[in-house]
Amino acid sequence: MDAENDQRNNSDDDDDGDDVATNDAEEAMPNEQQRDTISSGRYGHSSNKKKSVTAADAEFLEMVDTTTSTASSANHRVVDLHKSNLLRLQMDELVKETILSVDPTDSTVAAAVPKWVSTMMANDYVQQVSKILQERISLSNIKVVDDDHPLSERESNKKKENPSSRSESCPFSFRSDKYHQWKRLSSNQKLKVQTKGCYAANIGFTKPSGNAQVLPTLELTVLIPTDGIMEPKDYMKNRYFDKRNAIIWNVAQQLASTKHASVVGSVYWRGTVDHPTLLLIPPTTEKASHAPKTKNKVKRAKLDDHGHPPQRQQQLRFRVELHFGMDNLDWIQPRIRLAPNRCNLGQKDGNTQSASSPSSHMYNYHLTQDASHCFVNDVKNHSRTLKEEYPHWNEVLVLAKIWCLQRGLLNCHDGLLMEHIALLILYLYRSKLAGPRMGATQVLTALFKLLAETDWLGEHNNREQKALSQSEQRNDNNLIRKAPTEGFQGWLDDTFQATGSKKQKRAVLVLPKDGKTMDQTISEAEMAQLYAKHTLESPLTPNDPKTLLELYQMSYTLGPVFLDPTMTLNYLGRVSPAYIRSLQREAKKGLDCMHLTSITIPFQVLFMTPVRFFHRFDAYMRIPLKDITSKSTSHFWNQQGDKNDLGSYESTARGLIRVLRAALGDRVTDLQLLSTGNGSIPQNNSGTDGVHDSDEIPCFPVHRSEEQQSVQGLPRKLCSPNGRDHLVLGVSLNPDTCFRTVDRGPPADNLEATQLFVELWGKEKAELRRFKDGAIVHAVVWDVNGKTDGDADNNPYFRFQNDDKVQGGIVERIIRHILERHFYRKDKVVTASFSLRNLLTTVDGVIPDDDTTVTFNPLVAHRWAMKAFEEFSTFLRKESLPSMPVPGSDKLRSRLGIPLQIDAVEALDPALRYAQLFPPVPHPLLGGSSLPGFHKASGVVSSSPIQIQIRFSSSSKWPTDLAAIGAAKTAMLVQLVNGIEQIQQQQSSSSVSSRRFATGASYVTSDYADICFKGYVFRVYVRADTELKFLREMVQPTDEAVTLLASLTKKHVVASKHHSILHAVYTSHPSSSTVTRVAQRWVASHLFSELIPFEAIELLVAHVYTNKNSPFDAPGSMVTGLMRLFRLLSSHDWEGEPLIVDPQGYLDDEDHMEIKKEFDAARGPQQNRGPAMFIVAPYDSAALIEVDDGAAQGKASSSIGGGLRHRISRWRPTYTLDQPERVVLSRARQLAERSYRFMEGILTGAGANMEACCSALFQESSQSFLSFSALLRVDSEIVLDHESSSSAESDLSVRRNEKLGVWQSSYTRSMYSRYLGPKALQIKLFKNLLEQREQSYAILLEWNPVDEMVHRIRHELGQFAVFWYNSHCPEVVAMLWRPNIFTPKSFSAISSEYSRPVVEAGWQKDTLVTLNVSDVMRELSSYTKDIVVNEKVFNRGMVIPSMAKNRPSKRKKPQINEDSEDENDKDSESFKEDRGKTRHPKENSKGSDSSSGDDDFDDDHDGNNGDDDKNSQGDGLGESDESSPDS
Repeated sequence: MDAENDQRNNSDDDDDGDDVATNDAEEAMPNEQQRDTISSGRYGHSSNKKKSVTAADAEFLEMVDTTTSTASSANHRVVDLHKSNLLRLQMDELVKETILSVDPTDSTVAAAVPKWVSTMMANDYVQQVSKILQERISLSNIKVVDDDHPLSERESNKKKENPSSRSESCPFSFRSDKYHQWKRLSSNQKLKVQTKGCYAANIGFTKPSGNAQVLPTLELTVLIPTDGIMEPKDYMKNRYFDKRNAIIWNVAQQLASTKHASVVGSVYWRGTVDHPTLLLIPPTTEKASHAPKTKNKVKRAKLDDHGHPPQRQQQLRFRVELHFGMDNLDWIQPRIRLAPNRCNLGQKDGNTQSASSPSSHMYNYHLTQDASHCFVNDVKNHSRTLKEEYPHWNEVLVLAKIWCLQRGLLNCHDGLLMEHIALLILYLYRSKLAGPRMGATQVLTALFKLLAETDWLGEHNNREQKALSQSEQRNDNNLIRKAPTEGFQGWLDDTFQATGSKKQKRAVLVLPKDGKTMDQTISEAEMAQLYAKHTLESPLTPNDPKTLLELYQMSYTLGPVFLDPTMTLNYLGRVSPAYIRSLQREAKKGLDCMHLTSITIPFQVLFMTPVRFFHRFDAYMRIPLKDITSKSTSHFWNQQGDKNDLGSYESTARGLIRVLRAALGDRVTDLQLLSTGNGSIPQNNSGTDGVHDSDEIPCFPVHRSEEQQSVQGLPRKLCSPNGRDHLVLGVSLNPDTCFRTVDRGPPADNLEATQLFVELWGKEKAELRRFKDGAIVHAVVWDVNGKTDGDADNNPYFRFQNDDKVQGGIVERIIRHILERHFYRKDKVVTASFSLRNLLTTVDGVIPDDDTTVTFNPLVAHRWAMKAFEEFSTFLRKESLPSMPVPGSDKLRSRLGIPLQIDAVEALDPALRYAQLFPPVPHPLLGGSSLPGFHKASGVVSSSPIQIQIRFSSSSKWPTDLAAIGAAKTAMLVQLVNGIEQIQQQQSSSSVSSRRFATGASYVTSDYADICFKGYVFRVYVRADTELKFLREMVQPTDEAVTLLASLTKKHVVASKHHSILHAVYTSHPSSSTVTRVAQRWVASHLFSELIPFEAIELLVAHVYTNKNSPFDAPGSMVTGLMRLFRLLSSHDWEGEPLIVDPQGYLDDEDHMEIKKEFDAARGPQQNRGPAMFIVAPYDSAALIEVDDGAAQGKASSSIGGGLRHRISRWRPTYTLDQPERVVLSRARQLAERSYRFMEGILTGAGANMEACCSALFQESSQSFLSFSALLRVDSEIVLDHESSSSAESDLSVRRNEKLGVWQSSYTRSMYSRYLGPKALQIKLFKNLLEQREQSYAILLEWNPVDEMVHRIRHELGQFAVFWYNSHCPEVVAMLWRPNIFTPKSFSAISSEYSRPVVEAGWQKDTLVTLNVSDVMRELSSYTKDIVVNEKVFNRGMVIPSMAKNRPSKRKKPQINEDSEDENDKDSESFKEDRGKTRHPKENSKGSDSSSGDDDFDDDHDGNNGDDDKNSQGDGLGESDESSPDS
């Protein structure tokens, strides 16, 4: 009430001032006349031809001058005004495209009238159904039979034959106390039918495209006569509902009978026992009236077997839903029994109620809901008047409907319905929170404001008071001080109210009567007056609130309150607290979009992007309902008789959310259970049956047969509203607090709160602990000791080392603990866990039983590398300071001997920003310590060196010649290495510093130096700003100078800024680096290694986590981040839009527009040129050519001059300029789409049984390998990590290592193999000879022979084919010929290499040439010698395009194709067998598997297969394998 008065006082009474959008764009909004001028002019018609929104937008942008720096603030206001106007135009177009009118006579709705309405098809059907209900449905002899009631003889015989069969007379169980006394129900009165809800007012109807592809539903209310059926006390103890349901079942049987089937169509039982409905699907066949005629003669129509004309199928256009209710409330006496504090379930017949009886809030709501037509007659009878008075009512309702549907917030079993939204909009108008002259955009903003800022549950004030209380007590000695890893759970909150604590008032809305305020409506409300009278005369308890408004504010517990003008019916009585919290969070985001605070594309965010249940949360858990039971300790969720009032499911669902909110606290931001209205939205509604749609409301057909009238599949056991036998819990994690390990209880002197704390967690979990601040309180500690939980034999629950931060591991364990203590049966083991959590096996290790087990914790490994980098950086900066005197001079020199001081050491490597899939581990022979349990060390370092760069202080000593600068950089590196070795020699062998560097293990090249420090290999580059400046200031640069500048800028400037930006993203979002690492594994597993740049993957991940134009929150878990990465990669319009990654918000609107111009220029008019992936980050501006770090990132400087100003574009992608190619991007998008659908199927339950097969995400099927042109098998002795194989035989699950006696993840097994290195090069470690080993053994650095081989063949033969491989497990190198590479061309001596004459049939000899595959393969063999042991060529793409047309027809093409296919299959099988053998090197030798590749490809080339040419085009994908998502 207070909130309502504040809103009303803050609003103006004048309609012109009712705009609630208070941002600058709204203040600068033109008036109605100006908007009309704009609409009819620039945005309207020109030469009687309407312009599109896009054209008008472009024209407006051309008019706006955003380049003048003197008017930047004015330009920003103009751009904001443009955005606001553009949003209005887009919303108007959306309404015009989707809105429908279902009443052709209603002139107040400016909407399209579909054919099924204009032809009166729907009206005729509704009238026919209404006539049947009112005239032909009999209520004179309704039989009532339940399974527990004695059955008839025929039913008893049927039960004996099939004990599980259902009773014919009743598809549900009775709940009342007197159903056994009812033999027959009879009434001489007839049913009455009325239009209901939006159908009655003809508002809110849209096409299926604007209704989540759900058919328009025409709702009718069937009123059951109470006279003769209902007795005076039947409103108690479910008697009314049992009788109503028996009548509904009787009506369903009669409607489904054969005599009405031709008119009614199909009948379905829908909804719950508390509110069942009947769904009618009109018949979709009609008889052929006339035979089809042709021009000259009549074509006779065929008759069916019975001699009738054929029937043709019509597309279903609409459906009808029947709601049932009572015709009046007069039979319920006294009327005060409908008050929310009355109990109509527990007490005996009578008007008295004991003080201890719990209130039946939900039961009373269902009673009033069945008479809702009595409370909306005012709106229904004056609907046309209301639409004339509020002309934008319908438009706002359509927009709000689409917004809710995209978020899965409409048609939920515990959420809003269309009529509720319509009444809320009407409340805005009548409460003067919106004026009739306000546009649809402004009213929608007011609706978002109402939903977001109303204190529906009385929680806002509570949180504010708690925050104020804490701020006031900062100087109090009793205040509990906690560490960042500790959380204080105060139990005197909105979740559990302690006795005597002050309850918080919730906001209560009352729909004002027409022409009156809400206060006047409340004072005249019948129920309010009746309650005040009864409370004054005979209160239930001494503490009863004095008014009905206070009763709702203080004592109502179900959810939000929005009352009708009589204050009898709570329109939102079905809405749960969890739903309203989610609705408020989304409404706040919608309000930000409308105010254009941070969103630049609000229309797409609000109305075009689905944000439904399985897209919105960070983690999902499936909880079987069969395992849930009520325990003695579960009074937290059943303390007020919730089960009797709410029902079994609703009591369980709301109780689960209630207890979990108390237990999780601020660890989560949202908790919600899957409800109806959240199914996947199909692309179109073609062929829909009207029953199965995205609402996912279970429908059970009622048979038409007279002998078998029953409902098929109606569940009797506890199930969710969408028919599932389990709950699906969605959890939004708070990344700042979800990993907190300690929960501190209330102060020890608060006994009642302490008791609640202990009862919630259990005595075994909540223990007394003493903290550093001296407090001794109960606390819960979520330690990470132990690896498994639950059923260790059948379904073990493995704890991963870093799942607390990247996957909400502590939140998961809390939920499991709460389920076990309060919800699960004693004999049940909690097996529920977060879906897809085991994907962490690819990037994380399992927590070991003891601390001595090595698991290669990736987080620890990265921190070790960073710590070594910091020490190395400190060493270089310190030792480069002039500190030693120069003999014979008063000058000082550095200990390193370099002439310039090292000013900065900058990190460039992914290992220094938590992004390396397999982070480097210190090598024991390169200055690192050995790991426990390892008695051997690798003789090679297979990981890439850690890249860093050093920058010297500014000096004029640098030469001015490019060659001299390069030589000086090399000399600096040589001296740096020599200086380090000299320092090593000067230090004592026992000192710590001498053991930090590996003796004799440093290497210097002209470009870099590899230095071994503390077991790590650092690759040091020198950044010379003088060199960059010299190149930038060249007046007439050559092409070589431009190329060199771009290369140096990418290596030194862009790489450093890229590292800084990504490091900030990874530290701000803990799960983002894990997503990057999983993405690396996915990219490599599908053979994209080095075809998709690693930096491009990082930019995609950064966009997923920092995109301000996304309707989603930043992902809080690895699974959600990975799914959104797949979705971005597969759904982004790479040909039509650039991808702008701006995590820190450096870029403004001018930059975005300029990037778009550069993109359009690069793409060209056909949009087929330029980079395949146009990914731009702030460092991709040409301003970065300036070396000065003080220049703002991403902002171009006007000082860019010289010849380079016209040679380099202002914005161009650095890392995706040349890669990936279009063939690579096409294949990656398809695989990303399939991977996303695979993961989504596991979450939704469609592929729940596939969760154990998550390794399919990282595998290539055998059919996928056949899509390539050739395969090269690598010697297995060279491959280090077989665990990362792309083959379908690999198993990435957590397995037990019987030799070591520990459980190992796939990541740990890979790290073991990489740490030990190739078996032939392993070195035994002896503790007493370790120092001698350091000096005597030469460790091979960056030992990756297959990588070097692939680099060479890509450089030499990349113009002929694309080479694919998995860099982590290079067992196979795949080869795919480029499109049109075999196209014949004229002979030229310059291009004669790898060519041969075309001598096929039909061609003149010695005139044209084509590619000589034999020469290419022989050249390839020279590069792959001693590495590749077998080659297979599969005829992919080796066809001369024009040759197939001239090929003689006498050849048996089918026979050739079959032989070729058989040969390919044999090759594939033999290759598969060979590849399988290489997994065990002892079983076969290299020589036995090797074969001369010439014979293979010569034979295959002679039998060219014309059908294989299609595989050389596009992305090169072959037939897909449906068993995995990657084929």
